[in-house]
Amino acid sequence: MPLGRAGAGSGAAFGELAALAAMLCGTDAAAIFLFGEGKLRQVAGHGVAAGSGHAGRLCADIAASGKRLELLGTEPDGTPGGFFAGEPVILRGTIIGALCVHQPRPRGDALGAAQARALRSIAGRVAAEVALHRAEAAAQAAAAPRPNILLGWREAERLDRPVPLLPEGGRNAWAEQEALLAAQRRFAQGLHTEAEIWQAVADISLHVVRAAQGACVAVPEDDVLVSRAVAGTMPPDIRTPLRGSLSGLCLREGIALRTGEAQSDPRTGTASNVAAGIHSGIAVPIPKRGSFVGVLRLVSAAPNAFSERDMALAQILASIIGTGLGGLDEERARHAALEADARLRLMADAVPGIIWQSDAEGRVDFLNRRWTEFTGIPVDQALDEQRWLDMLHPEDRAATLAAWTRARDEGGEYRISHRQLRRDGSYRWLLTIGLPYHDPMTGRLRRWFGSSVDVHDELEAQATVRRLNAELEKLIAERTQERDQVWNSSTDMLCVITLEGRLTSVNPAWTAVLGWEEGALRNRDVLDLTHPEDRSAGLATLEALRQGRPQFNRINRMCHRDGGHRWLSWNAAVAGNRIYATARDITAEREREEARMQLEEQLRQSQKMEAVGQLTGGLAHDFNNLLTGVIGSLDLLEARLGTDGRSMELDRYLMAARGSAERAAALTHRLLAFSRRQTLDPRPTRPDALAAGMEELVRRTVGPAIELQLRHEAESWTTLCDPNQLESALLNLCINARDAMPAGGRLVIATANRRLDGRAARLLDLAPGCYVMLEVADTGEGMPREVSARAFDPFFTTKPIGKGTGLGLSMVYGFARQSGGRAVINSQPGQGTTVSLYLPRHLGAEDAPEEEMPAGEPDPAEAADGSVLIVEDEPTIRMLVREVVRGMGLAVLESADATAALALLQSPRRIDLLLTDVGLPGSLNGRQLADAARAARPSIKVLFITGYTEEAALRGDALAPGMAVLTKPFSMEELASRVRRMLAEGF
Repeated sequence: MPLGRAGAGSGAAFGELAALAAMLCGTDAAAIFLFGEGKLRQVAGHGVAAGSGHAGRLCADIAASGKRLELLGTEPDGTPGGFFAGEPVILRGTIIGALCVHQPRPRGDALGAAQARALRSIAGRVAAEVALHRAEAAAQAAAAPRPNILLGWREAERLDRPVPLLPEGGRNAWAEQEALLAAQRRFAQGLHTEAEIWQAVADISLHVVRAAQGACVAVPEDDVLVSRAVAGTMPPDIRTPLRGSLSGLCLREGIALRTGEAQSDPRTGTASNVAAGIHSGIAVPIPKRGSFVGVLRLVSAAPNAFSERDMALAQILASIIGTGLGGLDEERARHAALEADARLRLMADAVPGIIWQSDAEGRVDFLNRRWTEFTGIPVDQALDEQRWLDMLHPEDRAATLAAWTRARDEGGEYRISHRQLRRDGSYRWLLTIGLPYHDPMTGRLRRWFGSSVDVHDELEAQATVRRLNAELEKLIAERTQERDQVWNSSTDMLCVITLEGRLTSVNPAWTAVLGWEEGALRNRDVLDLTHPEDRSAGLATLEALRQGRPQFNRINRMCHRDGGHRWLSWNAAVAGNRIYATARDITAEREREEARMQLEEQLRQSQKMEAVGQLTGGLAHDFNNLLTGVIGSLDLLEARLGTDGRSMELDRYLMAARGSAERAAALTHRLLAFSRRQTLDPRPTRPDALAAGMEELVRRTVGPAIELQLRHEAESWTTLCDPNQLESALLNLCINARDAMPAGGRLVIATANRRLDGRAARLLDLAPGCYVMLEVADTGEGMPREVSARAFDPFFTTKPIGKGTGLGLSMVYGFARQSGGRAVINSQPGQGTTVSLYLPRHLGAEDAPEEEMPAGEPDPAEAADGSVLIVEDEPTIRMLVREVVRGMGLAVLESADATAALALLQSPRRIDLLLTDVGLPGSLNGRQLADAARAARPSIKVLFITGYTEEAALRGDALAPGMAVLTKPFSMEELASRVRRMLAEGF
């Protein structure tokens, strides 16, 4: 749809163009300035630019320079402000004014390429409007009656009749009439340039004015008249001065002139006429819309050749030229207007958004092709208010209509975002802006110029950005909260330090680790808190950090508020002018490392003791077997000698041999105690009661020079151990304490309950739990560390040769370990020695003391009746036991291994007692054989004989009723007594 245009000269067209320029360029205002009466005046304006002094100065600069001008962010006077842009208005190479757009508020960017082209095209449209206005004014002036100028062909053409001529006269009237009609027909066919018009009239002039021998059309250029078309004898390229020539006078005065003798006429250029052979001439000014644009000259070589009629005909011909030129201007103006309309339509179609125009009531009469692309509705279909509302989203109709009504009533800008129906049935967000155009003369609202831009993707992007920003803010808040949580809850010490080494920020872990409050630490030199021995290393670390080298696993000690210190492991790096560091408290780790080293030393000691124990245990076991044979043989020998009544002088030798054997047995007993392979009879025992019961014995043993003190904890716990071995160990420790105090002193026997946590238990090589501690402390000489470290080694002694075997403390150590506890020695030279026994707490009931055998039970000394199965791999011991059992009147079965014995047990033969060694060759040991025997014969009684208790056989399992243990070496009398008792007792 073409843009509308008001009537010529009304100024409305200029107003519409100003409003269109403001809309396409996105500014608040626009103005058009044109030259008139020697001054640049504003002829139209839109918005606040109307009458703006700034806009006028801007357009004056553009008109003076002839160049496009654009100012972004500053006013024309240089002050900070809005936005200006303008284009010169040029008509036929002449600057006739300027078009500018203006925005008082700041603008983010300059005009785009499309907007700049639109502004330039609208400036061309302004020039076309000016040309059209001038053409219409010239036509009106030409139509008005003037002296000496006749009706032209254009006016005659409008009346649909031939050009009127002067009253007929003379013989050439018909020829003149035909020539003028030919000129009229030729102009009706269309002449498209000034040169064609000039040449056509020059050629026809020779036929209309018969007296003319030559003709030309001259136009002014600077101070001369230059011939543009010649005919006949008129020479080409004639240049006649405006001053001093008949043609110049004709043009200046605007009157037709004739001369009969040009060579003598003072008004003419005599010399040039003489040279050209001209004697007569006519000069007629060419009128064009109220002014004269050239001269038609007719010349002849004959004097006085032209008449008054010729003058009239020449004037008609000049009028024909002027009318033709005016028509050519009109045609060009129309073409320019059409071209401007086409350019504006193309520019409107090139805009990405919808461009629209409407009347004051909102009836849309112009839409670009983007409208059809968006809605599918052709642009030539009417779009009234109701149809427009139907295309809006139902939720947006009320707000959109209210905004439009308010803008229409107030005559202000219409701006709203709404959703509009697209051709595919979806709704898209559009930003619609409408600018009102008011009549500059009346101020009435005449039209609306607007655009609707699809901002759906932009709004969605903005929504996405807002959502992402919200998520980012939430994430930042969460990360900040997490960082603060990590900062506040971290057990590692976090801090920020200046390059000079001063603390600027610390987390609460500093207070937890070092005891200093945050305020006391801030701005404090970190080296002031460093242990004096570590400060030189701290300085080196700071220097390395200043050089940009990160530091890892730097160990130092920091002072605690209580005066102690803590071991810390540091990691630090530099960022900017700050050091960011973390420190971890490794005090416990250092202590654990020291404890680990101590435990490793204890392990090495334990392994050494274990190796020695295995060796001594094996030796003691084998030696016990030998001693059993020796002692048993001596017992039998003594019994036989007494029976035979032989010489009693041999008794002393037998007693000597028996004493040596018994001392050897005691020695092996201590070796077995150290190796933890002695046979124990564990029972619930209270160490405080046991120590109290031994008080008198200990006093007699240590003598009156030593003060004895017993310290017991109330409600002392019970432990499961062999009370006889515990008494032996306690007595042994008291004897050692006595020997360490030759000049007297104080001996303390103490018991206490102890709960050991993981760390304390690891230091003692025990499992965490509850223990009963029995402690013997003296104020004797004490021992250096290297001596106390070997105190539990077997055969190690500090006593003189012959005063000790070196097995006393080793026996105590073995007993404690075999009972599930630990023996610990602590001694320093001159400060005495303390030996502590840790025995596991027992939660069962305490055993009742043994009672005397009730009357009526069989006397073990009496003879017994029954059958005994002897299982012993040592032939000598098997022989001795067989002799003793047979001597008791019992039937004897014997076997060297468990396999043969099991066959006997599964036979129907009578067997009342199984007497077996614990350590047997083959796949079964003595305990396993006893279990098999009980499975076959539930009532069978079992007597174990052993050099030590096998771990898998006896120590792990309690003895069942009807079972007993006899430890090697034993006397034959003890063996016989035990056999009689077991056969006599029931289960």
